[in-house]
Order: sequence, then structure tokens, then C-alpha cells
Amino acid sequence: MSSLTELENTISTNPDQITISQFLSTIKNVISDMEEKKDESEMKKISTLMKWKNIQSYIQYLINMGIEGKELDENQRQNLYLIIYILQSIYNYSGLETGVSDSDYDRLYELLNQEGEDLVSTPIVSGNVRHHRYRSLRGTLEKVYSLTEEDKMANKSRKSLDQWLDEKERMLYEKTGEHYDLHHVPIYVFPKWDGVSIIFEFNEKNELEYALTRGNTDTNEAQDVTFVFAPIQSRIKDKQRTGYPYGLKTEVMMTITDLGKCNRESDEEYKNTRSVISSIVNGHEVDDRINYLDVVRLRTSTLNADGTETLQELASNAFQRPYLVCNMDNREAIKKFAYDHTFVDGLRCDGAVIYIQDENLRKLLGRKNHKNQYEVAFKFNEEIAHTKITGITFSVTPFGNIFPVANFEVRNMKGNAVQNVSLGSIARFNELHLAVGDSVKILYEIIPYLVYDENDPKCNRSGNTPIPLPEFCPECGHIITYNEKRTAASCTNPDCSCRKRGKLLNYATKLGLDWFGEETINTLYEADILTDITDFYKLPEKHDQIVALDKFGETKYQNLVESVIKNGTRISADKFMGAIGIENIGAKTFAKIFERYTILELLEFADDMKVSKLSDIPGIADITAAKILKGIKDEKKMIKKLIEKYVFLYFEAKSGDAKFIAVFHKIRSKLLTEKMKAVGGEVEDNLTKKTSFLIVPNDYDGNSSTGEKARKYDCPIVKIDDVPEYVQNKFGLTI
Repeated sequence: MSSLTELENTISTNPDQITISQFLSTIKNVISDMEEKKDESEMKKISTLMKWKNIQSYIQYLINMGIEGKELDENQRQNLYLIIYILQSIYNYSGLETGVSDSDYDRLYELLNQEGEDLVSTPIVSGNVRHHRYRSLRGTLEKVYSLTEEDKMANKSRKSLDQWLDEKERMLYEKTGEHYDLHHVPIYVFPKWDGVSIIFEFNEKNELEYALTRGNTDTNEAQDVTFVFAPIQSRIKDKQRTGYPYGLKTEVMMTITDLGKCNRESDEEYKNTRSVISSIVNGHEVDDRINYLDVVRLRTSTLNADGTETLQELASNAFQRPYLVCNMDNREAIKKFAYDHTFVDGLRCDGAVIYIQDENLRKLLGRKNHKNQYEVAFKFNEEIAHTKITGITFSVTPFGNIFPVANFEVRNMKGNAVQNVSLGSIARFNELHLAVGDSVKILYEIIPYLVYDENDPKCNRSGNTPIPLPEFCPECGHIITYNEKRTAASCTNPDCSCRKRGKLLNYATKLGLDWFGEETINTLYEADILTDITDFYKLPEKHDQIVALDKFGETKYQNLVESVIKNGTRISADKFMGAIGIENIGAKTFAKIFERYTILELLEFADDMKVSKLSDIPGIADITAAKILKGIKDEKKMIKKLIEKYVFLYFEAKSGDAKFIAVFHKIRSKLLTEKMKAVGGEVEDNLTKKTSFLIVPNDYDGNSSTGEKARKYDCPIVKIDDVPEYVQNKFGLTI
């Protein structure tokens, strides 16, 4: 793929001919080629392309994996890295819409960090790069999404305030050996401003020297945007500061009213204030729209005579804005303050900052990972809408489970037309008692969430008969099986088309069979070409049938076949079994099993349901063991056929038997990983004292927290091109 135009044409004419990885790599290369000079027309194309339904579905898929605590494979990690890089670039270049909400972006970034490395930093989009002098002002706030453990509306996969406090108490105990109770300490509560972070550096004469973006926290590099703000520096400076240099952390904002004025004057249609702010900040000349900006001063820091930095403090005007003084345990007051201040003087806020008052505690907690450990942001659902129920539809999962989806009158939320929401379970459907015409509330944080709030006057019952549970599968018409309490339902028909297609998609996704998206699998299934997993390996025999399908052709046929050969014929045993489709059982569980048993032994255990053989393995309970063996027994014939005829399985070396342990940092290579594993090496995600060497990019300068950790452990740092030679010289192994 050589250009965005080709990418656009492919998506419009034959979208199945491009994989997610190819799509993202193409855009990444275009952005990289821009270097210092941005091309606004190209960025607009990129912004539009990122709204493509396939990429938006993939983004939601990754987010859901994070919510469910599932591990990403190497390809998914790389795609996640590319997605964040592209989203950051769009934002930094232009402020254009990406189709991804703030909260979704936060989710993606959290997921990336959970995967073991901080792979992404804010791209530098200008050649005018400078280092921060006031490092304590950099970074973002830690975030919590519920104020109590009992807050049922909070997303339970995310941290609560109590969890955050427990972490800080453990931190204090490790530092001092004393127990501190932070759950009842006095705090300040401030609005969490929703804008663009800029750090200003002033000299001893209180003159603006530099205005810098947050930039790259690892390298301390930031984009110098001084020329943008120089015309309004008198509005920014802290007039009480004279006689010594100081740094000022701010949030650059714009009111909704001024957004409208800017759009009219510039003939643009920016949908939110941060978009237009970003376009001003990242422009290449002074922009008259700078006069519409508000600069909220947040923190100050000063330099001592020797150049060291003092502990940062609240800006002098902090208390001129709304704030609350209370104790940490007064959660209702905190929540009320946050929701009462979603707008302050026309400026948008998306939560509240909770700041510990006690100076001694602040000093003890200090900073870690570019974050102040004595303050945290409480973020709430960004958007709320009211609508009316138009019906309930019931869908079938790949494992036959039935779940309800609420349909309602369309509402525009976060730039998306929202008209249906999953209710999650039959149990929740029963609790809601929804009827056509009922007025309900939609909360949109990560994904839309429907509630019927008895205390909300806009929520009310229509008086119509509640929608009943279905008796027959909506996909195949088979009688639905309910549990005793009718809180869970499933289609037990093994021939249900939805279940069959779901298993095919699961197998393709888990093994990374490129080109086999949902639409492709559905088409091949309907054409009777792909009906069970073994059919993936029979595609070479179906040439004429495949090329004759609408939107397929010779090229797509070749891509499908090559994908199966490349990723579906030589597979690690744990990955293979994780892809077979046993509900909620993945490769990680099978990796534990294969440390003790072979796949043939597993097949034997399944015949006699020898649960104790698996339940003796740490981390596998009786119930899980029984589920695994039943799943294997149900699919035994197919598994045997696959491993006897189509698939070569290999077993990963046990970490204790590994000849060396390598960790990648800021780079990934699937080929190099396979080569190292082939000679008895092991590749892990996190650097530990057991790591044999750290693999870094060829241009790596050593300036990162992981690099520092490696030096602390006396762990060699090896550039990726030097790995084969290093492994040969150090371990006598050829890769």
C-alpha cells in the first residue's frame, strides 16, 4: 500500500483485501514521512480513515479485551501501539476528530501500559524541540472512576478511590515503616479542567521564556510553542512571582461560546474545544484565535540557586476558582462538587482533582512515573442522554449464550449515533423490566450503558406490558434452555449457524489469520466453503468457488490461503488449544497444562473426564478442569484430525529450562522471537533480575526508565541488529 489514496480506494471497493495491521502500518508510514512539515489534507484523510467501521470495531474489540482482563498477542500489541501513535499524531497535528472518545483513548493507553511497556510517547510534530527545566510539572494525573467500592455504576475493571488510597498507604508503609490512614485526611477538591496541557517557563524578570507541550516524559523532549503564546503572556504569568525563575503548569481552555465564534470566523466545524485549541497550538504561525483562549494556572515550581527544583505547589490563583475543603471520607460531597462543576465560567470539566492538604504527606508520597502521588482525578461518565425504548433483540454468542440488546430512539453521543445497547445478561434484563415506550437514561463512558433511574424525573414507565423472554433461538429457532432461576439462557443446538460462525471467527482471531474478518467468514460460511475449523486448511481445493464470490477474486483467494499457511500450520500447542473455542479458556491456561502433560494425554483424560489430573495444577479449579475436559471431548474428533493432518504443534520451553530470557523494549519482532525460542530461549514481557538481556531499537539512546532498571540489574542492553551475534558469542547458539 503506497498512499492514503490507494487505502481509501481499497476500503471503498474491496475492504476485505486489507488487514488491520496493513491499514495501521500504512498510516503510520505516511505520518512518519511527514517529518517536520505537516500536510493538512493528508491529516484530514487520516482522520476520516480512522473512522472506518472495521478499525473502530477493532478498537472496541481491544478495549473489551482490556475490560475482561484478557492478554493481547504480539500482533494485537503492535496494532495497539500503532493505534495510539496515530491517534496522538492526529491530535497533535490538527486536533481533528478521530472517532475515538477521550475515555476510550484512556482505555487504550491503560491497556498498552498493562501489556508491560510504555511504548508510546506524545509524537513530536515540530523540529523546534526543547527540554523541560521544570520536570515536576510534567505528566498526568492518576485516575479513578468510582468513589467507593459499592458504586455499582462504575466500571468494575477500573480503580476506585479506595483502591488508590490503599496503594498510597502501602507506599508510605514501605517508605517509613509506619501505618497511615489516608481514608480520612483533609483534602482540597478542584475541578478537573478538560483542555490542553502547556507548561510555561518564566525568567527572574517574570518574562516568558518558553511555552512547552507535555511532550515525551521519557526523554524530556517537548514541542516549543512559545511563539503561539507570546502575544498573550501578560494574561498567563503569575504577577506575584518576581525576582526568581519559575515554571507554571496550565490547562489551556476555550468556552463553548468562543468555540462557536472560532468556527464562524475560520469557516471550520470543530466539534469540541480541544480540537480547535490543538489546531492553534500546533500551527506554524501566530493565530488570531489565540485571543479566545483561557489559561487556567494549576501548579508552580521554582529553581534553586544550584539549578535544582523545589517541590511544586498550587498556583497562587487556585483558590480564586471553585474548590472544596473536606475530609477524604466525605464521598457524597466530593461527588456533588464534581457534578456541580462540569462547567466553570463556560469552561468544560470532566471530573474533580482530589489533593491531599498535609504538606508532610505530600513530601513523603512525592512523585513516581511522572505523576504526583498525593493527588488523583475522579472522572465520571462524560455524556448522559435520555431516550425511549423501541424494542429488545436477542443475540447469540459463539458459545450459544443468549444476551439481550435494548433498542431505542437514536441519540447522538460522543459523535456517534447510538440506538442500541447490550444489557449484558438475562439477569439484568429481568431486573430492568423494560417495555416499549419506557423512558430510560444512557450513560456513555467506555461503551454505552442503559439504566432506569427511579430518582431521575426524565425516566418513567410507559405502562405497556414488559417485553417477555424469548422461547426460541433467534438464529436457528431451536428451543432455548434456561437455568432454574431464568437468569441465563443458551441455545444448545450444536448446528446453530451463529455458534459455528463464532467458532470460526474465534479460531482465526486467536491465531492471527489475517484477511479472515467477520464479513469474510460469514460469506464463506453462507457459501458452504467454511463450515468448521478443518475447512481453513481445505481452501486450496476451493479456488474456483472462492474467486467467483462477490468482492473476492484471485488476489483475495491468494491472501486467504497464504494467511492460513503462514499463521495456521505451525502453532504453539497452548495457542492452538486456546483457539479451539472452549469458553473462557485461553492459551495461558493451556500453557500451564502443557508444562505437565502432552496434548495426547489431554485427549485421553477427556475420554474418562479425569478432572483431578488438571485440578492438581495451581490455578485450575475443579469446575475449570471439568469445563476444559468437556470442551476437549466435544471437539476431540476435530482436534485429532487437525494435529494428524494439518497442523504441526510445538511446545514452548519452560522458563526454568530456558537457555536465556530476553525482553523487548520499545520494539517487537515476531521473527526474532521465533528464532530465539527455536534455540531454547524465552521471551518475556517484563524486565526482572532473571532477564538475560534487553533488546532495544538500533537508535536507542539509553534514556528510559526500563533502561535504568536494566543497568540497576546489570542486565546487558543489546540493539536488535546485534542480537544474533550476541546470542552466538554469549550462549553459543545460532539464530
